[in-house]
Amino acid sequence: MLARSLQVEDPGASQRVVAAEWQRSGLRVRFADGATWAVPAVAVLAMNHGTPTRLALDPADPSCLVVHFDADVEHLPWDWIRSFGDPALRASSADSLRRSLGHVARRMREWRRAQGLTQQALADRAGIGRATVARLELGRGGVTLATLQRIAQAFGAGYDDVFGTLGAA
Repeated sequence: MLARSLQVEDPGASQRVVAAEWQRSGLRVRFADGATWAVPAVAVLAMNHGTPTRLALDPADPSCLVVHFDADVEHLPWDWIRSFGDPALRASSADSLRRSLGHVARRMREWRRAQGLTQQALADRAGIGRATVARLELGRGGVTLATLQRIAQAFGAGYDDVFGTLGAA
């Protein structure tokens, strides 16, 4: 028997941005799977660039929405957008962040102790505060890639040597 219709499963549809609109309440984004998610204005305005002046889709990376401000441009990844309305994705992202921060904490502690450094000595070498080192070793967030690179340099190593990949500890 011949099928009357064929439905092709598109596994990337939930990650592909197809439309977006800025409203006073925030950003409304539609994905190829038909889902529409709203990012509150306060989250977009918190980027400190002002109000978006133009939205664009990047054909080279359909998983990001390109948001133009007067002088700046931000690429908003699909998972950041969807996390505002998808509790499962938000929980998954939070879990991933916890695991990553735990990995950073373990690796920093291992390297610091192996080199016989105090938290203060590491902070001084890296040019950061001791409280930052303590916070990171406790697995608490608020770290930038630049800070992690400074910490790796303070150990006399590269970023990949110190932090490697998640789960490679």
